[in-house]
Amino acid sequence: MARRKSKKPPLPIPLRPSTAPLSNASPPPNAPNPPPKPQKLSTQKLISTYHTLNKRLSHALSTNNMSLATSIRTEMSALGGLNAYQRASLKGGSERKGLGASGTWLVSHLPRTPLRLLDIGAVSGTTYAKYPFITPTYIDLHPQHASILQQDFMERPIPPPDSRFDILCLSLVLNFVPSPRARGALLVRTRDHVTDTGLLYIVVPLPCVLNSRYMTHERFIETVWRGVKRDWEEGVLSWEGEE
Repeated sequence: MARRKSKKPPLPIPLRPSTAPLSNASPPPNAPNPPPKPQKLSTQKLISTYHTLNKRLSHALSTNNMSLATSIRTEMSALGGLNAYQRASLKGGSERKGLGASGTWLVSHLPRTPLRLLDIGAVSGTTYAKYPFITPTYIDLHPQHASILQQDFMERPIPPPDSRFDILCLSLVLNFVPSPRARGALLVRTRDHVTDTGLLYIVVPLPCVLNSRYMTHERFIETVWRGVKRDWEEGVLSWEGEE
């Protein structure tokens, strides 16, 4: 008589850990705070808000209010930081007057002779590509285009006289320099990068001159180079000046 095989007890089924979030779970101690999510603003609203925050940041740094400066930097990060501002500027320029509109105004006042141009804080690496008489060099701290070199103008080697530029462009750059002393140092350094007959092209938001407590158009011209041409439109002020 054959013996009945005894049945083995079933093996326990391992429980899989649940992937559902625990509603009452708390983050581990010392866990870093998640970065703020970028706010969704319209192009022009983002640009104007970033300008305002940058102005407040400059004032906070000038008064050594570091706690306020940290708070403002957090607000700027919530907007997406400088990269988001640059993308908005690139998009905004295309929406308002066509990409490269600032460069178009400059070129309309230039002679049709071979010119070497340095675009500081360039947003687009194609602004002067369609002008065969201009040889452009584009630089920026955070390039948004393959044609733009990642470089700090204040650390750029001073070129010998035969390698200097005919034109230097500071389009919406000066208003982002954090302190008056640093802005002055930037303007002084421009003289070492241009030829004796070179031009300096500056674009700033209108409030930097019209609503400033310490600066007017006349004072700015006296402080910098001799103004040759100026224009204000779409909320910005443009100068083309020479020594």
